Amino acid sequence: MTDHVDSALFVYTQDTKDLIERLQNNPFGVKITPVAFDTMMQDPEGLLDGVGHVVVSGALDVIKTVLGLAMKYDFSVGLVPMHTKKSLTRDYALPGKTDAVIDLALR
Repeated sequence: MTDHVDSALFVYTQDTKDLIERLQNNPFGVKITPVAFDTMMQDPEGLLDGVGHVVVSGALDVIKTVLGLAMKYDFSVGLVPMHTKKSLTRDYALPGKTDAVIDLALR
């Protein structure tokens, strides 16, 4: 038995949109709904209504914004750091391999 979520919203930026297909084709059966960060920010309350888990990948300001929204709208967050954000990977003791960090982000 796994402890992955059933579904998640994937918040991405122009720099991380290449992860959409990889997340949607995850081997854990998690249904992924991608939404661009800019689109989400136009109506965060509407897009986050009923969402239980969000996976985010982007610059630090994007991650901070999503974490703030998580506190406001009560959802869990999975993080897939950009390859250029080695400090996030190190500071949060995240796996170095993309597949392993996606696995963790979907739990």
